[in-house]
Amino acid sequence: MKRKIIQQGHNALTVTLPSKWAKRHNLTPRDFLNIEEKGNNLVFSTDKEFTDSRTIEYNITNLCARSIHRVIRALYKKGFDEVILKYENDETDNFSFNGKMPVIEVVQDQLNKLINFEIVDQGKGFCKIHDMSTSTGKEFYQLVRRCFLILKEMSEELRELTTNYQKETHKSIKLKHDIIAKLIVFTIRVLNRDGHSTTLENKFEYNPDNIIFYFYNNQAIHQIADLFNGLSQHIYHSKAKICADALKLYDEFVKNLELFYELFYKFDNEKLNQLSKRRFLIEKQFEELRQTKANKTDMLFIGRIVEMNHQIAFVIESEISIRCER
Repeated sequence: MKRKIIQQGHNALTVTLPSKWAKRHNLTPRDFLNIEEKGNNLVFSTDKEFTDSRTIEYNITNLCARSIHRVIRALYKKGFDEVILKYENDETDNFSFNGKMPVIEVVQDQLNKLINFEIVDQGKGFCKIHDMSTSTGKEFYQLVRRCFLILKEMSEELRELTTNYQKETHKSIKLKHDIIAKLIVFTIRVLNRDGHSTTLENKFEYNPDNIIFYFYNNQAIHQIADLFNGLSQHIYHSKAKICADALKLYDEFVKNLELFYELFYKFDNEKLNQLSKRRFLIEKQFEELRQTKANKTDMLFIGRIVEMNHQIAFVIESEISIRCER
């Protein structure tokens, strides 16, 4: 699109804003716009929300799996950009196999069949679904937070898999890996297109100095998901028994992952020290186990734990760089 430059007085030059864009952002006379110079480009931005964004909250408590699928499809067809599903029970009836199924898995199963609809946030008794085609840099941290939540779920399920070897657990880990892969690709697109929010409260900025660090962070998160998925495949197909010492080391890593999540969203030096100490202890225990000549499966298992620990350290260093302004 082109706009003609108009002379205003002796020194001022003006251009008109596209009316459709102004209406979409609910702009009125006397409003302010942010203007940033980037080489030959001027970037105009506004902190106002889109007026055509549509949000709905829907309670799916006591609905069976098929009914939940129908509700999600109906809200998707209606054109909502954001759907908040509320529920009181973590599991619901699935008549397909005459048993119970986690509500979040029921929801995800339906979202896999819908274009651009993804879970961006979840907690006790709720999940938030967003139309990714409307996502901007303001939601960047929410998308990354979603990846962290999925990683935590993967860590719990992998621990279960070491004792039950169940196909459903293995499939769930694979599904979560694929979701993270999709979200990471999308967050990188958002970074390059829109910049990023700096906090969960969506304070917005575009800082090209930090883009590379966010890119590496996202790749590290993806790498951790890959390692979880690889371990899941090996354990499920080999039905190998993991020794008690290796499992104990894994439990320590899961605690480290939780601390990493807390530090990422609320950075402080005390947590940084705790994380550094835990990382040292995990690597020390790894060396001790290696000296005992553990079997190949145990060595693979603990080796992947150490590798994931390295990825966490890499992200933390990037976060420190991001928080240090030049």
